[in-house]
Amino acid sequence: MSLEYDISYHRHCRLALGCGLSVTLDALHQWATYRGLIEGVPFDRANDHVLEGALRRAQAYCVEKSSPHLLPPERRPYLRQPGDMEGVRVVGGGVAEWLPLVTCVGVFKSAFPAHNPALDEAYLTVVWLQDEFALPIEASVLAQMRAIDWRTLATDVEL
Repeated sequence: MSLEYDISYHRHCRLALGCGLSVTLDALHQWATYRGLIEGVPFDRANDHVLEGALRRAQAYCVEKSSPHLLPPERRPYLRQPGDMEGVRVVGGGVAEWLPLVTCVGVFKSAFPAHNPALDEAYLTVVWLQDEFALPIEASVLAQMRAIDWRTLATDVEL
């Protein structure tokens, strides 16, 4: 499953939201979720910091007076398949926990304002994690994206 083709942009960049609005992927930034992990196994508390760091980094891609929106990632006790971390000990006594291996930040826009009809467009920066570099965006993530409450989360801008 992927984004829909948008003839206006001549590329697959359109996402139909559950509310009936279509938005366009305007920018996509990605990095390895555990790019700074030199040794050891990630654990629950460390992953909280990983997600906080992703949100801080995503803030740079937000329009003024807005914040990024995190789609909650799957947290799992294995790397690639159930059981592949059995017997692995976590330093410090935490519980081994893996997040999807690629962090993605997408900037989505709408040609219509979400709140103020006097403004021109609306933007929302979305952070999600998946196991491979996009595109395509994983089906489970697309389902979360389609459920986004655009009118609540997006920020209107004036061109």
